[in-house]
Parts: sequence; structure tokens; C-alpha cells
Amino acid sequence: MIVAKNHQQFSLRPSKTLLLASIGLAVSILLLLSSLPIVFWIKVLAIITVGLFFYQSITAMHSAQTEELVFNSETNLWNLRGRDNLTELRLGSNQFITDWLIIIYFTTPEGVVFSRAITKDVVNSTQHHQLRALLLSRSI
Repeated sequence: MIVAKNHQQFSLRPSKTLLLASIGLAVSILLLLSSLPIVFWIKVLAIITVGLFFYQSITAMHSAQTEELVFNSETNLWNLRGRDNLTELRLGSNQFITDWLIIIYFTTPEGVVFSRAITKDVVNSTQHHQLRALLLSRSI
């Protein structure tokens, strides 16, 4: 008799790669804005907007917590334990899966769709491979 695991757990740490990408994007846009010959007040407003995005990225990373993503194969439902404690999530119809990035789309029982971006630095390499294999098997 073979005993199969009913639950698969993935521990999701905050992504440093996504933080660096956000910072790089903000710096690139700031450099571009400062060199463009546009109206001064529009330029200042755009720079303030990008600065707020930069500030929001830093504070989101600072306040981010480790989350547990749990898949129950019996019910075909996902749980996300962490700051929000979301339960009974259904996997969306489309997922984005590459070797280094996974973007998962979930639907809550209320019908709200949200996503999680999982880079290789969020989970260890074994869990990243298991999650990719699980998502690919569910999409077939």
C-alpha cells in the first residue's frame, strides 16, 4: 500500500529579486524623467509619483512576512497562511511558469482574483521545482 501526501506545503519568504527589480525600475524612470525636456511641473509631479512607488516598494518589503502556501489534493483547494490567512482558494485558469519565476493566480470564495509572484529566492530549489511540477500537472 502506498500512502500519498494529501497536503503539500511551501514556505514563501519575501522576494529580494522583486525588490531589486522595483528599485531598478524606479531609478531608471527617475533618470529618464530627469533627462526629458518636458514641462517642469509635470516632471516634478512624475518624479514625486515615482518616489512614492519607490517608498511603497521599500515599506512593503520591510513589512513582508513569511507565508505558508498549502495545497490539499483531496479538495483541490489552496490555503495561504500569513498576514491575510486566506482559505479555500481555487487555482486560476492561467499560470505563468518559467525556470526562475512562477506567477500563480488564485480566486477567493468571494470571486476576487489575486496573484503571487514566486522567484527562486522565495522558496528553496526543491520546493520551487515541486511547485512548478504541481502547477504544471494541474494545468493539463
